[in-house]
Amino acid sequence: MEEHMFPHRHFLYFWTHHHFTILKNGDKVIYATVNTTTLPPVRLDEPATQPLTISFSYSVSWTDTQVEYKNRNVLAKRTKFFRDNVEIHWLSIFNSFLLTVMLMVFMAIILMRVLR
Repeated sequence: MEEHMFPHRHFLYFWTHHHFTILKNGDKVIYATVNTTTLPPVRLDEPATQPLTISFSYSVSWTDTQVEYKNRNVLAKRTKFFRDNVEIHWLSIFNSFLLTVMLMVFMAIILMRVLR
C-alpha cells in the first residue's frame, strides 16, 4: 500500500485571478467573499527555460441584499469558515498541565536541596 504513496509529488500552483463578490445594502458593505476558481491557476513546479511572465487580474460583482448592517454577522455564521462545534483537544490540555506541574515539582526539589 505504501509503495503507491511514496515517493509522491507536491504540485505548486499560483492563482492569478481573484473574483470578489460583495453584498451591499445601500452604501454599506454587508459581506464579501473571494473566489479563485474562475480561471485555472498557473503551475509553478514545471521547469522553466525562460523567466515566467505572470499577469494578475481581478473582477468584482456587487450584489444588493436586504440584510441590514446590524445583522451582517448572520451571513458570516452561515459559511463553512466557522465550525459549528469546537473540538477541544483535552489530551493536549492535560499534557500541558501535567508537564507544568512536573516542572514546578522538579524546580521545588532542586531549590530545596540547594537552599539546605
